[in-house]
Amino acid sequence: MLSLLAVAIIFHTIRAINVAGFEAYKRSKYETALKWLLPLANKNNTEAQILVGNLFTGVIGVNQNDEKTFKWYLRAAESGNPRAQHLVATMLKNGKRIPQDFSQASRWFQKAAESGLAEAQWELGELYNSGKGVEKNIDKSIKWHQRAKKNIKAAIKWYRPLALKGNTQAQITLAKILESNFDESPDNRIKAGRWYKEVALEAENSANHADDPSEIQKYLLEVHEFHFKAAKLGNTQSQQELGIIYLFGKGVPKNIDKAAKWLHQAANSGDMRAQMRMGELYKNGLGVPKNYSTALKWFRKSATKGFSGAQLALGIMYENGTGVPQDFLKAIDLYKKAAVQNENDAHCRLAIMHEAGNGTSKNLKIALMHAYICTSIEYKYLVKSFNNKMTQEKIEEAKHAVRDWKKKYLQ
Repeated sequence: MLSLLAVAIIFHTIRAINVAGFEAYKRSKYETALKWLLPLANKNNTEAQILVGNLFTGVIGVNQNDEKTFKWYLRAAESGNPRAQHLVATMLKNGKRIPQDFSQASRWFQKAAESGLAEAQWELGELYNSGKGVEKNIDKSIKWHQRAKKNIKAAIKWYRPLALKGNTQAQITLAKILESNFDESPDNRIKAGRWYKEVALEAENSANHADDPSEIQKYLLEVHEFHFKAAKLGNTQSQQELGIIYLFGKGVPKNIDKAAKWLHQAANSGDMRAQMRMGELYKNGLGVPKNYSTALKWFRKSATKGFSGAQLALGIMYENGTGVPQDFLKAIDLYKKAAVQNENDAHCRLAIMHEAGNGTSKNLKIALMHAYICTSIEYKYLVKSFNNKMTQEKIEEAKHAVRDWKKKYLQ
């Protein structure tokens, strides 16, 4: 039989491990946190089990291992932890990294909901509304949604710190809670859109670092899904990103009409990238009638805000006299503004204009300087062409000018 001293030593040792693990997690020292939390998790400490599960999501902490995440959430759920029950239910419902099972998801949502967890109550209401995993029942859907609204502030308080740390599932849950607009605040839908956007950006980052084509496609579909959710809630950045997704067919089939729709919404909200894209659509008649005047309007809006791509596009229209009287001086001015922002093709255009003396005095040294900075393959002939017209001394002066330019504008 253990002596009182031995019991006290064991108690204080466990307490020390507990404090060390949770403090390390709180301070984002995840490797250390895992070291201390695993023994607690193995002793059925449900809060430690949830945190260990979080660490294996791949968003924070150690390498992603969805089976381990689900395993630890499930152990905590089976011990009666409502938050773990909600996490298990959410993974089963989404089925993105484990087999989808709405029936089991509803069972775990039910357990968590009966414990008073607002987010689980809301999700259960959604399942009764859709009839997924349960028999469709609008009365029960309304009942659970009403109960959720009473407990939802506590849920926001719990999920927000996790969401800020980059926990994707917390971000999704928080977005859903805010999207429900539980207290009818006009800011809730805006905040929900921001969180959906963050999930989309994280999925895009995962796609960029994935090697397997099927993995890349899976992440690209997530990018589309969550930008779409955010865009519907009025998030301007996601509207612009969604437009680009449809314009180039990133993970989904190309759809120029949808691209124009979402880009137009973002452009009207003041997004300078979307405004530049709308200029391109109207200039080329893609998804909208070809209209140079409208193209110029959108290019000007974007260029005025300092977007280098729009400055280049507007400069080309002035240089070529497309939709406006030809004006080399305006073209040169716009190219210079774009060039100092390292817009590559602006250097290419400046090289040609300085060599020809269009809108400026003819100056081969300045032309060669811009040609050296220009890296576009289609303009590579410029360097050789200009070199053939210059002395070695002037060529060296141009190279020196390149160093001065980069030092001034690119460092």
